[in-house]
Amino acid sequence: MHQSSTTPNDWEILQRIGAHYDGHPLVLQVIAEEIRQSPFRGDIARYWQHYEAEFSSAAPTTANKLERSRLFRRRVRQRVEQAIQRLPESARQMLCACSVFRRPVPERFWLTMVGEGDAQVAFDTLQERGLVEYASAAGNTLLFRQHNLIRSVAFNLLKADVAAWDAAERQAAHLWLNDYEPEPDAPNLETVRGYLEAFDHYCEVEDWEQAAEIYMQNLYTSNQPLHWQLFIWGNYQELTQISERLAEKVSEMKIRCFLNLGNSNVCLGNFNQAVDWYEKASSAAQEIGDRQGEGAALGNLGNAYYSLGQYERALDYHQQYLTLAQKLGNRQGEGNALGGLGNAYYSLGQYERAINYHQQYLTIAREIGNRRGEGIALGNLGIVYKNLGQYERAINYHQQCLTIAREIGDRAGEGHALGGLGLAYNSLGQYEQTINFYQQHLTIAQDIGDRVGEGTALVNMGATLLKLKDYPESLTNNQAALKIVREIGFRGGEAEALKNLAEVHQALGEIETAKQYAQQALALATELGIPLKAECEALLAELEKDHKS
Repeated sequence: MHQSSTTPNDWEILQRIGAHYDGHPLVLQVIAEEIRQSPFRGDIARYWQHYEAEFSSAAPTTANKLERSRLFRRRVRQRVEQAIQRLPESARQMLCACSVFRRPVPERFWLTMVGEGDAQVAFDTLQERGLVEYASAAGNTLLFRQHNLIRSVAFNLLKADVAAWDAAERQAAHLWLNDYEPEPDAPNLETVRGYLEAFDHYCEVEDWEQAAEIYMQNLYTSNQPLHWQLFIWGNYQELTQISERLAEKVSEMKIRCFLNLGNSNVCLGNFNQAVDWYEKASSAAQEIGDRQGEGAALGNLGNAYYSLGQYERALDYHQQYLTLAQKLGNRQGEGNALGGLGNAYYSLGQYERAINYHQQYLTIAREIGNRRGEGIALGNLGIVYKNLGQYERAINYHQQCLTIAREIGDRAGEGHALGGLGLAYNSLGQYEQTINFYQQHLTIAQDIGDRVGEGTALVNMGATLLKLKDYPESLTNNQAALKIVREIGFRGGEAEALKNLAEVHQALGEIETAKQYAQQALALATELGIPLKAECEALLAELEKDHKS
């Protein structure tokens, strides 16, 4: 059959469609699937006759590049919206309702999101039209998603009907809470994915009561609230996200959220931000007369100032916390305060006093069954005894700490215990074993975003590599450590890194550079009032001799 010169052939039609959408792959895929499906059944000419007007518009030739780009993006979105609007009703409802999902979900989630009609037919239609795509597999379960552009357009269509949008968010939350099944060997975070997704869905519709209930939900695996379990696992970013969303929305949750935001920032090395959150928690607690919350804020302020190297200020906050906890009969708070005092006195070189406080902390933790506190106290005692030269005793304490941390899933505690073991074996001259422990500590710290732990592990590894005379690696580790500890304001770690760098350059015969680092280390150690000052003075004296010789 002869074709009129005014009617384009199939190839010309496809070229025009492609040019109109500038070869946009998603739009062309959607159009291709429309042509394949009923009523066109692959008849390109018939499709063109039906929708020719759609392809006749174009951006004005006078428009600038930015304007043409904006008009093109709008044209693409309009084309996707048209494809959605042309769907059978049940398929359109399913696509829009499922746009509330922020990650790939199993097919059964899709099928449950539409209340009436044949859900399977609707889902199959979406797949045939290229509007739903296979994303990945979780074990034996296939997961499906919408392309980001399709999801964005579908979500806008859904939100036009407020009641439908609200119902979809709530149905999605229900599915995550009741139908989500993590894989048997799933990472920690994936075991609570259902709670986190449901939390987000309830926040979207501003159902803060339901969101708060999830935040405080005790997990059947550990009998710990969700927010605390995230902290123990080292999922600080996730804890920060849910705490920020809830903090100002539910008055009775404000103090807890502020404290969690402070705790996460301490672990991420954002000490000054942590201080801000703890001060907010303190003010909120004082406003409503919550003495327990006020005490927790005092203790955490002590921890933050300790990390900033302000040990006298840390002592003051921990002493206030101890007094208040004892007055309230808060045994766990009393133990935490004693541990904080022990840490501060340790950093000031008062080891016997530190041991006394840590022993009291250990006793209380064991009496009340606080396993995490017990592990922390044991680890702290290990650190002090190592500095007293009692290395075997230190190793014993750190091994006990490591066992507890692994039993309760305390990732940060596990890292600290491994680092403590490294310090003890380093003092015994067993350097290969030392490096192994430090490397494990470093890996965990990097996994959970523990910037303090990462900097500490690098400093310690750099010092041991120096003893092994691996100067290039020691230099690399100490420089990386110095960058981290300066970024986060960890001043004690900065002094250690500076001293290590001085010793590396001394070993390399670069005496002037070594002196510069040693002088910086001495100035900082003097300002902090820490025992490292004496080591820096001795090092500078050596460097002066080296310089003269």
